[in-house]
Amino acid sequence: TQIKNRPSVGNMISSILAAEKVAPLNHKDIKQVTVEVFEYAIQEYEHSGKDPQTREAAYYSIPYLVAAALTEGTVALRTYNRAHLTDPALRALMNRITVVENKEFTRAYEGKPQQHRTRVTVITCGGERLVGEAGGDEDDLSAPRSDTQITGKFRGLTEDVLGAKQVERILDCLWHLEDVQNVAEIPPAFSLD
Repeated sequence: TQIKNRPSVGNMISSILAAEKVAPLNHKDIKQVTVEVFEYAIQEYEHSGKDPQTREAAYYSIPYLVAAALTEGTVALRTYNRAHLTDPALRALMNRITVVENKEFTRAYEGKPQQHRTRVTVITCGGERLVGEAGGDEDDLSAPRSDTQITGKFRGLTEDVLGAKQVERILDCLWHLEDVQNVAEIPPAFSLD
């Protein structure tokens, strides 16, 4: 079972994770960025178009996701709102990002177990070289998830809407399903008061 640990298309998550390892950075301090990925990620990105105007297109855009992760420290649901999609600074940074295939990463993706590897190399305006790598470790999309990671993802997707107390009650119920007398009682727990 794969559980995505960031809100994007699965094959783009390693790009986000690699960028997070050198983030956050001020977009004005970034001269150029090279993103090395496996071939299939490039195919998905190129098929979706290189100028995302919608949330759905942005899910596939490696430059968009990397630019957001580099400047904000991560990618969250708010990364796909209209303000982010049209942000001139984010758009300018996207133009300084090059996406290339790394043959070693393609072989790792095609292997068993599958690995989603990415390397993000940032050259700052001051000449500093920053490198973040992801994939093939516990954060890899193919890696099993712990209960703590699953709970963290659930909280991240629900607490802003439902509140921490309600989420805690839901989690307690879901982690103890064997004790639930009537599963029809679960859906109302997700309703907004």
